[in-house]
Amino acid sequence: MQHLPADLQAAVERTARPGADVSACADRGDNRPTACEVERLRGRRRVLAHDQEPVFEASMDDLDQAVLDAVVERTRGIAPRIFGKADRMDVLVKLGAVAEDPEESGRYVPTLAGLLAAGFFPQEFFPRLNVTFTAYPGVTKAHLDGVRHSGTQTVNGAIPEMLERSLELLREHDIPEHLLPACREAIVNALQHRDYSPGARGAQVQINLFADRLEILNPGGLYGAASLSSLQHGISAARNVRLSQLLGSTPCGRPGEAPGCVVENLGTGLPRIRAALQEASMPEPELRDFGTAFRITFFKRSPAEEERGGKPWADFKAALISELEKTGGMSVAEIMARSGLSRNTVFSKLRDLKLRGLIEAAERPKSPKQRYRLVGGRAPK
Repeated sequence: MQHLPADLQAAVERTARPGADVSACADRGDNRPTACEVERLRGRRRVLAHDQEPVFEASMDDLDQAVLDAVVERTRGIAPRIFGKADRMDVLVKLGAVAEDPEESGRYVPTLAGLLAAGFFPQEFFPRLNVTFTAYPGVTKAHLDGVRHSGTQTVNGAIPEMLERSLELLREHDIPEHLLPACREAIVNALQHRDYSPGARGAQVQINLFADRLEILNPGGLYGAASLSSLQHGISAARNVRLSQLLGSTPCGRPGEAPGCVVENLGTGLPRIRAALQEASMPEPELRDFGTAFRITFFKRSPAEEERGGKPWADFKAALISELEKTGGMSVAEIMARSGLSRNTVFSKLRDLKLRGLIEAAERPKSPKQRYRLVGGRAPK
């Protein structure tokens, strides 16, 4: 049996589950830690600077200069005594967005943090530092009707673009607006705090949407002094210090919205998530630290909870699927009564679910007895 290096044993014992085999990664079954797992565990005990690495294959042309200008302007406004009269490139170097090439005087190249915050296409150099979004029709990845998922979409770009596109995908899949602030915080946290060490650059941030929940998974467990307990009180530790600093000044937002920045480096991520969920009368999120990965899960309210609350279905698709699984089929009038939505809204949502292959009409088109059922489901009653 291969044991972990002695300098990691204490760290593993502190983070392992009670009774777990702390000599290695028992979840894999062979009790041998991989080089990547050892590297990540070492990272929990010392300050790393993977986000500060210069990307010598890239050039300043790979960075959006307008974004860099906005970062510099905001930085000068926040700390005018330090940066007010500083040269633009000097500011960017001090922020960790760019670095001088030691082999070519006067040449500057982006750092990893700079590419992630302001790059046109960071995936040219790091193809897997992106987001995958997958919507599953049921509550598991293998659904009973044989439909595994409605397609995985890859989200590329710098972090501001990946964030906004991920939120657009959630909107397209009927996540209501009042839940998006919590989702936004979780996606930002995943992109900001994920593991960017060389061994983890082949792993993506995953957004997995199920009928009953939303999971956001990022490579890299909690870092440094952070723990599941400390997160509840807004106490955090930044694995990627330079990236976090940059994102605090990086502009982000949908067209027409008030301008803002990607993150606030105040350790308020989880408290803000919980506040948003409480305001929406949603269940508490579930947090899981796997050591080499971190997952946050948002649970949807059941249709019964929606009805008791006297509010429209917060998640139309999940609520309708649940009702159709119980009843076998429903008319538009019944769906309107249960959901609290208008006829036009119900028809629009039914049309979308039909196009996605989740439901089907049980009668001929325009039949006055028309009912809708799950594809491959029971016959309507």
